[in-house]
Amino acid sequence: MSSLRTFLTLVTLAALACAPAAAPTSPPPSPTPVPEKVTLVLDWFPNTNHSGLYIAREKGWFAEAGVEVEIQQPSDPSASIKLVGAGQAELGISYQPAVEIARAQDVPVVSVAALLQHNTAAYAAKEGRRVSRPKDFEGKRFGTSGLAQIEPTLRTVMQCDGATIQRVEMINVGQRLSPSLLADQVDVVSMLPAWEGIDLELKGNRLVFIPQREWCVPDLYTIVFISSEQTIAGRPEALRRFVAATSRGYEYAVSNPTEAADILLRAAPDLDKELVRRSQAVLSTQYRADAPKWGIQTAEKWQKHADWMLENKLIAKAIDVNRAFTNAFLP
Repeated sequence: MSSLRTFLTLVTLAALACAPAAAPTSPPPSPTPVPEKVTLVLDWFPNTNHSGLYIAREKGWFAEAGVEVEIQQPSDPSASIKLVGAGQAELGISYQPAVEIARAQDVPVVSVAALLQHNTAAYAAKEGRRVSRPKDFEGKRFGTSGLAQIEPTLRTVMQCDGATIQRVEMINVGQRLSPSLLADQVDVVSMLPAWEGIDLELKGNRLVFIPQREWCVPDLYTIVFISSEQTIAGRPEALRRFVAATSRGYEYAVSNPTEAADILLRAAPDLDKELVRRSQAVLSTQYRADAPKWGIQTAEKWQKHADWMLENKLIAKAIDVNRAFTNAFLP
């Protein structure tokens, strides 16, 4: 029996010696990151300001970055800053002046990326009304929605051109700015040429536009993505993933305006196709504009505009602009 065991052992060892070496095992695949869920509250209905979001969603870049984004459309443009400031949403789209007002009221909202690099607002008048510069507003009827910022902005613009706001008739028309202009109830209103302006021109109206930032109003980031100090401290990875994918979407829109318009139209098919395409052609040049990359912000621009807000009593106290914005989440 002992001899038999010895024989079997020798046979086994010989077989093992002749057997081919086992193939090396591949390392297990990296686990897919658990998606970070975030809520984003828009400032208005879907439009070309938001194209980068819908591009990132359709291209799968949110999923690739490991973030699941719920996009909500508010009934009130001010809802985003209220919800984000109250911690009821991780992200929102708002405006630099709104952030400055919130910070002065100790609401801890923070701009995490500039959607647009410059102030895109302008004054609009019908062609033939002899309005081509702010001095021409004297003796005219100015339509205002009643927002506190409108009169100081107009005063600054007119002073820049050696004119006085006292010679302008201010008429509060609420939210009926464009209809009031078309009905000749007012002569001048403020609007965004890349959306409302194009919409009116497509309907056969011929308008003259006077950009605000060309007349001494400190430049600003018209539209920004906002979060809160609470979310920044508690969920920095979610913000990093969101901003990275969103940046990719807007950079794509810069180079591909036609496709960007088509993607937005698939996401919001009720929008006017020609309006979206023309607006996208304009805004794709404005998302990044002259900045080195999409989303970046500077303390200088924030400080100059915040100082102007304080001088014009639109905020009650000075703010620390370095806490009002951050570039930390940009890729």
